[in-house]
Amino acid sequence: EATLGLFRQQAALVVNRKEKFLGELDVLKEQKQKLEEELESKEQEFRGYQGSKILKGEEFKQYANALRGKSTNYKRLKTELQDLKSELGILQRTEEVLNQEGEAIDKKVQELEKAKGIDGYRGVKDGLVSISETKMEIDEAKGKTLEELSKVVQDFVANIRNKRNKLAPQILELRNTRQKSQAVEQEYQQKKEIYDANQQELEDDISKLQGEVDQYVDECRLHESLYHRLHCQTSILELQNKRVQDEKEFKSGARKLNDRFKTYSEMLDHQVGQLETLSRDLQVRKRDIEENHEANLQQMKWFKDLHKLLECKVNFYQREAAGQGQTEALAGVDMAKLGVDRLVL
Repeated sequence: EATLGLFRQQAALVVNRKEKFLGELDVLKEQKQKLEEELESKEQEFRGYQGSKILKGEEFKQYANALRGKSTNYKRLKTELQDLKSELGILQRTEEVLNQEGEAIDKKVQELEKAKGIDGYRGVKDGLVSISETKMEIDEAKGKTLEELSKVVQDFVANIRNKRNKLAPQILELRNTRQKSQAVEQEYQQKKEIYDANQQELEDDISKLQGEVDQYVDECRLHESLYHRLHCQTSILELQNKRVQDEKEFKSGARKLNDRFKTYSEMLDHQVGQLETLSRDLQVRKRDIEENHEANLQQMKWFKDLHKLLECKVNFYQREAAGQGQTEALAGVDMAKLGVDRLVL
């Protein structure tokens, strides 16, 4: 019994120690996960800060010290995690050995219980011990849970406070930038309103001037057309005046128009006479055409009919000669003898 109790105490200590180390391992894993998440968050923040203001001077030193501290903490926790993993392996091996020894002792105890007639005593006792240990573990777990929750809350509060302190300069700068942006936007709107008003005024002036220019262009074209018309009329009048002066000289005998005519009057009278003669000849031709029009049309119709009749006769004799196999003989026959040149009505 003493030996069995000793082994049970050792096994319980090993189990408790194992559970303790497993709990510490879980805590370290959670811390590692938190650090990895924080590292990823920082990398995202760093990627977000790319292209923005570069840290300089004291801000860069603070940021470098913070990174250095986190790196040191990460290395320390990583070393502790490796140690705990190594110790966990040793404890697992120890647990296996103790379990094997416990199984051998359990067999001996069962044999002794059967021999003494108290079979099942150990199971009842183990159940009571297990219940007691379970209750202790539950109480301990509750305490640990409360401590862990308190620690997590404290960590969250501290993390939020640190984040707030780190972001305070940037928030202040963002607020100042927003104020500047609002001032610039307001100034832009004011200048834009002035610009739009000036642009509208200039467009109205340009439209008005364009209308005046178009009006002046139309007037200029009208006057230019009037000028050219008056100029042509003046040239015509000058030419007519020159003709009048020349006609006076021609009639006075000082000069003559050409070898055929002395004056414009003689030349125009001659042209008028020629036109009258031509007009009379054309009227005579017109009367002749009107009188003989029907007869000429009938004569043209007779010649067309004659031409068709002759063609029919020639085609007939050619087909007849071809049908009798006398094409060569027909080529030497005098067409006059066949009556081709005779008109039969």
